[in-house]
Amino acid sequence: MNGGQFRSKWRRGAPVPAATIRAPSHLNAAQRRAFDEALRSRPGFFTESDVRLLSAYAIAAAAVEELERHPERAETPTSYRRAVDTMLRFSKALRLAPSARANNDDAVPPPPPLAPGDDSAGAWHHAARDADPATPAPWVNAARHDA
Repeated sequence: MNGGQFRSKWRRGAPVPAATIRAPSHLNAAQRRAFDEALRSRPGFFTESDVRLLSAYAIAAAAVEELERHPERAETPTSYRRAVDTMLRFSKALRLAPSARANNDDAVPPPPPLAPGDDSAGAWHHAARDADPATPAPWVNAARHDA
């Protein structure tokens, strides 16, 4: 319970993650490995409705891996870049990037808003350094070594 309110683990109306999702049979071995790797990266996150997008990601990831192993197989000089761009778009849509998995509770809070004419912005920006006055700013040490 949080503040006297019950909060469900799943949002109302949101699909519940499927217990078992399997790679479609049309994927080859490399594509299945990429599919399974994506599933393992977010256990309990994906639903049956994500299978097509996961398959598309797996196909793109396998293509990138193939072009990395055998660059001579690229159809055009930009084939690898296009394959990577495609894989990145799918990974963002599937929230596979490390930034998508970051815990928002650990995020640094934004600086407090400043009132018009308030010139105390420097105090907030250097609060960590000023907490221990014996620790000078890094550029001070650099200037001492250069002299």
